Amino acid sequence: MAREQATEAAAETAQAAATLAAAVAARILAATALFAAAALLAAATAVAREHATEAAAQIAQAAATLAAAAVAARILAATALLTTTALFATTALLTSTALFAATATAAATAQTEEGIRASGRSEHQGDGKRREGKTSVHRDTPKYGES
Repeated sequence: MAREQATEAAAETAQAAATLAAAVAARILAATALFAAAALLAAATAVAREHATEAAAQIAQAAATLAAAAVAARILAATALLTTTALFATTALLTSTALFAATATAAATAQTEEGIRASGRSEHQGDGKRREGKTSVHRDTPKYGES
């Protein structure tokens, strides 16, 4: 009977050891699953952080591009404004010069015509001399039949 008790005790001890080993294995398995979950969570966090960093970099790059485009647009607008102002100034200068020249020409023409009227000269002042035979456009031209 002592042997049976010893066998029974050994069987119970073996069963307790197996139960303990199963519990330890279950705890190890649970700890491994917990560590794996923590590692996956850390990896997911790193990937999310990387995506967020890439998105932030893309947003920053887009903002820089928009800022550069805005500066370029302002420079272009200022250049267009200055060019338009220069064209208007040039047009005004040329117009005033043309008006001044036209006024001066008209004044000179009027003065010349007034001088001609005042002196008594006519458009055909040489008509009298030509009729008397003193002037001719054909001075040295022989008359018909003469050689």
